[in-house]
Amino acid sequence: MREELEERGFVLCPGVISPPDLARLLEAVVSGLESPDEQARRKTYAIRHLLTVRPSLTGLLEAIGLDGIAAVALGAGVATVDATFFDKNAETNWKVPAHQDVVVPAAVADGTSHVFQRYGATYTEPSSEILGTLVAARIHFDDCAADNGALYVLPGSHRQKLRVSEIAAVDRGRFVACPACAGDVILMKPMLVHRSSPSQFPRHRRVLHVLYGLKDRR
Repeated sequence: MREELEERGFVLCPGVISPPDLARLLEAVVSGLESPDEQARRKTYAIRHLLTVRPSLTGLLEAIGLDGIAAVALGAGVATVDATFFDKNAETNWKVPAHQDVVVPAAVADGTSHVFQRYGATYTEPSSEILGTLVAARIHFDDCAADNGALYVLPGSHRQKLRVSEIAAVDRGRFVACPACAGDVILMKPMLVHRSSPSQFPRHRRVLHVLYGLKDRR
């Protein structure tokens, strides 16, 4: 798994989250959506900063084995850095242009990177070296075929930051679809160029995107 991740920038881990654990995790994410602000953010397209607004998630992610998967991927002890819940559905069916995830919570940086406010929290754009020590785990709550807003990735594009113009110039035919089933986890490196299209037949495509870093950096 680690070799494939280092080579291609992503790897599918099929069926690693059981249906009961998926149900527990989903309940922990969406329970208590009572404030108008939180409801509005979810209706728009996402719930961000879940490790802050849902502190119980950290222990639950460890209990269901996601921390262990991330540790194998990075070859060292890991710590959760950030988590975002996406729910692409008939009411919020959006397109994500090709990009790299180079902006991350400031906690992963070495203190020398420029920090700024984003989505109400402190973020930074660290060096490629630091980004290379991170891995994201995308837990799928629903079956996600290519026509249901699946992730499309550019294999091998995770080794360095690219300019926006370089990403825009990539032939769409080079992207590879990453369909997944409920309970699957897709591991991906932050600098992997990726995109997604609106669902052709809009239905739930719920994903919990968890970012992990090395424990000794926290």
